[in-house]
Order: sequence, then C-alpha cells, then structure tokens
Amino acid sequence: MSWGYFTSGGLGSLVPDEEMMDSQKYTSILQDKIGPFMQTFAGGIGVFQRDLTSCHTIKLITKFLQEKLTVLDWPGNSTDVNRIENLSSIVKRRVSKMDCSTKRKMIENVKV
Repeated sequence: MSWGYFTSGGLGSLVPDEEMMDSQKYTSILQDKIGPFMQTFAGGIGVFQRDLTSCHTIKLITKFLQEKLTVLDWPGNSTDVNRIENLSSIVKRRVSKMDCSTKRKMIENVKV
C-alpha cells in the first residue's frame, strides 16, 4: 500500500506502507505531509481534494480535515472528474513497464 499526492505543479511525495491504511495512519500522513505542504501556498491556503472512499470519510478524518485544511466540496462519485482516477491509470501504465519484482524495486522505481 502506498499513498501520494499531486498538484497543478506536479507530483508530491510517495509514502509507502507495509500494511493497509487505517484512520490513524491516514491522519498522521495528512498532518505530517499535507499540512506543511499546504502552508507553501499563497497565504498558507491550499485546497485539498480527496477521493471519497469510506476510509477517507470516517468521523476522525472528516473532523481533522474540517479543523486543519480547506477541503474542496465535490461529488466524489464522479469518476469522470476525479483527477485521482485519471492519474492512477497513468501511473499503472508506467509502473507496468518497470521492474517491480520486489517491494524495494517498486519503491525505488516510483520515487518522485
């Protein structure tokens, strides 16, 4: 499992993880990676867009986002306007051409 982000300026960091993402890990990533990154935008205000999968919408995550970040309100089930889905298909195509026979090789190959 891994987690990453992208902006209009390009790709952000990739956070590999040994296990499935849970709410505590996701909150930690948001706090450690996204919070400081959002401060780099003019006025310290960046707009965060999340996919609306169930693990990203539980109370703990929703509360954290409401308190700490400006979140884009959008219809998350609209896959045709979901930038995450579009990027995912590009990444899958590129990764399929790489040597990802081990987890270490996969992480080395997809590092930004």
